[in-house]
Amino acid sequence: MMIENEYVQIISKGKHLPTLVAFSQVNTPPGKFKPYKAIIEADVNIIFVNDHGNLWYQHGIVGYSIDPKEAAEMLIRAARELGNGHVTTFGTSMGAYGALLYGLLGGADKCLAFGVESVLNKQGSRSQLHMPDGLKVKYRRLKPLMNQNTMKIWLLASESDEWDLISQYWLRDIPNVHTYTVKGSFHPGVQPVHLENKLVHLIETFTKGNETEEDIPRRGILEENQEAVVALYHADHIKKVKKDKKYHIKYLKRMFSTCKGESLYWLRLGEAYHRLRQHDDAEEAWWKSIDLCEYQFEAYAKLGALYKRRGKRERAEKLLKHSILINPWHAHAYHSLGLMYMQAGDLDEAGHYLKCAVKINRGNPTFRESLITFFMKDSDLGYAEASFFANRIRNSFD
Repeated sequence: MMIENEYVQIISKGKHLPTLVAFSQVNTPPGKFKPYKAIIEADVNIIFVNDHGNLWYQHGIVGYSIDPKEAAEMLIRAARELGNGHVTTFGTSMGAYGALLYGLLGGADKCLAFGVESVLNKQGSRSQLHMPDGLKVKYRRLKPLMNQNTMKIWLLASESDEWDLISQYWLRDIPNVHTYTVKGSFHPGVQPVHLENKLVHLIETFTKGNETEEDIPRRGILEENQEAVVALYHADHIKKVKKDKKYHIKYLKRMFSTCKGESLYWLRLGEAYHRLRQHDDAEEAWWKSIDLCEYQFEAYAKLGALYKRRGKRERAEKLLKHSILINPWHAHAYHSLGLMYMQAGDLDEAGHYLKCAVKINRGNPTFRESLITFFMKDSDLGYAEASFFANRIRNSFD
């Protein structure tokens, strides 16, 4: 039985084609599905699924069942009937968890997931941040289900995100699970695949059984250094949970022999130096990070911001623009460029980059204040009027 509503949309393209069940990420309102435009052109049938709130798919699917297993079985059955019988689940971030959980519970053939959180509600995790208080979590760990299943699983993760890396590490010994990392991206790691126009191709080859590892652009190798993955995760926990700057950098220095060949290590070491105002050491670490990985967009942006503060505008501009070239979703690089142009009196360029920063990260109060300052300079407005226009710009991106 195929049911459509605000939380399920069915796209039929042909009975001869396989079907992709695509699970949406966090903060997707009713009637919307994410990703949507990035995958809609794939030559497969698609069932788009939206979780009712940020429930991590723990309470079924509206219109199907409040029980995840029953909802999964109904969805996968509908997907088989829609196409040629072959079903792949797909998702990013929270959607990756949904894709794995429902693929396993419903008996899908394959799963393609980016940035999965394989254990929910760990301290400092995205699920802990976004889940409603008091939510009953029925499936906290995916590994027990995966150990009992033969579904072919490809997991892809950002090589710049410790949570993505450790989540894949925890699933490393399951025979039917294949894990990969992608360079030059934030969580969940799907962005470079889409940027290089390979996401639709990857979906088509994977669902039709023609996938190869060459379909994955910017492949990384950090996950092969398992000791480094674990050490970087613990360092991230110290920084975000314990919030002890001196202990954090001491821990990072102890990791040197294990992590010295990893770009992410030098990026984090540079950040730690910077927080302690050891800017020359930070600069050296960030250049080392770039030497080890040409896609290290965060190091380019941090160096650009550092040189901006030192008044080296030309060098800063080049580094910040290169960061954006690698990762066009890096809001902080746009913001730094916007501030630099505003300080130089180039308000046309300033407005462009500040608006881009707000578009990418509307919730950042610093970006909003910078845009307000821009409007006050550009149009000779008072704060209240400038704030009105800044909010209108921010809200126009819904």
